[in-house]
Amino acid sequence: MLVDNLPACAVALFDSNLRIVRAGGELLERWGFHHDEVEGRLLREMFLPSKAAWLSGLVSKVMAGETIRAEYPQEQMHLHVVAKPTNDGGVILMRDIRDVADAQAQRFTQELRSTEARKDGEINLLKNQMAERILHEFRNPLASVASSAESLSPVFLKRCRKIGGANISTASPTKCTGSPACWTTYWRL
Repeated sequence: MLVDNLPACAVALFDSNLRIVRAGGELLERWGFHHDEVEGRLLREMFLPSKAAWLSGLVSKVMAGETIRAEYPQEQMHLHVVAKPTNDGGVILMRDIRDVADAQAQRFTQELRSTEARKDGEINLLKNQMAERILHEFRNPLASVASSAESLSPVFLKRCRKIGGANISTASPTKCTGSPACWTTYWRL
């Protein structure tokens, strides 16, 4: 049977009376059945009442002509169920996808962590850029005032010497109070 080549899988072909006509797969053995024991039994006889009720709802939809795809998490496995109608019954394929579900959950967690790390990095970069911008705005006017004063001081002193009315030791933009000619010359620069 083809299902024997699929790991963690079970297939059951059932008739319109919900009697299993053919069955096989590794999951049957996990559940403690052999395909000879299963064939000829009703589907509801195979499972506990809670699982049988779930399966009965699924099978009734299949008998109405629907194709069903569902997942049924259990304590030790995560079943992916595909059920399709046939001419006089239906077929159910069950696969344990716990490993797939675990891998997807792990991948989702890793993606979430990498997204969080990337967002944290972007936030830190924005914080640093904002702090740098604020510091630049505070530093830049002070630096421009200081550099202007520094660049004007030698010229101011040179002009004051030419005018001759100012004392070189006191000739600075802040101390040039004596000579109006000194101030006029300073501000024309």
